[in-house]
Amino acid sequence: MAKLDAIAVANVIIVGSSSRTNMATFQETHRPFIHDNGSMTAIPVPSVDAQAADLNDSGVVVGTMKASGGLSNNHAWVYQDGVVTNLNALVVPGSGLHVAFAYAINNVGQIAGVAVDAQGFSHGVLLTPGGSNEPPPPVVPTMSINDVTNAEGKFGTRSFTFTVSLSTAMTAAVSVNFATANGSAIAAEDYIAVSGTLVFNTGETTKTIVVEVIGDRKREPDESFSVNLAGASGATIVDASGAGRIRNDDR
Repeated sequence: MAKLDAIAVANVIIVGSSSRTNMATFQETHRPFIHDNGSMTAIPVPSVDAQAADLNDSGVVVGTMKASGGLSNNHAWVYQDGVVTNLNALVVPGSGLHVAFAYAINNVGQIAGVAVDAQGFSHGVLLTPGGSNEPPPPVVPTMSINDVTNAEGKFGTRSFTFTVSLSTAMTAAVSVNFATANGSAIAAEDYIAVSGTLVFNTGETTKTIVVEVIGDRKREPDESFSVNLAGASGATIVDASGAGRIRNDDR
C-alpha cells in the first residue's frame, strides 16, 4: 500500500459536483458546489443538471450545465461574486459558435472550452475577458470552378457539368456571373454557349453549370473552351476559369 504524507494547507478552496440517481428512472443528475474553509455551498446554477470544472485563485468558477436553447443542450457558465452567468451571454455576437463546455480558467480570467457550430461540429476555444467589443470581421468565402474533360460523342449533344464551389456555407445569399468562352472549340459549332448568374442561398456550397457539347463524326484534334466566373457578390473568386476539354472519339 502506498504511503500518504499529510500536508496542512490553510483555507483550501475546492469545486466539484455531487451526483444523484433517480431510482425510478436511473437518471443521474449533478449539482455543482464550492468547498471553502470547511464549508460546502451549492453554486446556484439555473439547471437541474450542472457540473463545476475549475476555479482560479480569485475564486471564479467555470462549468457546464444542461439547458434548452442555442446550438447545443450544453451551456458553459461562469460563477463570480455569487452570480452564475451563461458564458454565451458574454461572447461577442457574430461568431456563429455556441460555447457548450468550459473546462479550465486561469488567473487572468481566460477560459478554455469547447464550442459547437451550426453544423454540429465541435471546436476548441479560448475565451479572453476584456477583449474588443467590436464584432469580428465578416467571413468572406472563396469561390472556385472545376475543369471538365469528356468525349465529344458522335451525334446529338453531351453534357459537360461544371461545379462552382464555396469554401464555406453562408447565412446570406452569394452570387456570381458566368459565361462560356471559345478556345479551339467554337460556340454553335462545337458547343452551345451559355451565360447567366448563379445564386447560392443560405447553407448552399455548390452550384452547377451545364454546357452541351455538339457531337459529330469528324476526325479532329481535341478541342477546348472555358466557363469563366466574374462579378462575385459575397465571395472572393480564387479560380475564375473552368476548362472544358472535348476529347475526340472519332478514329
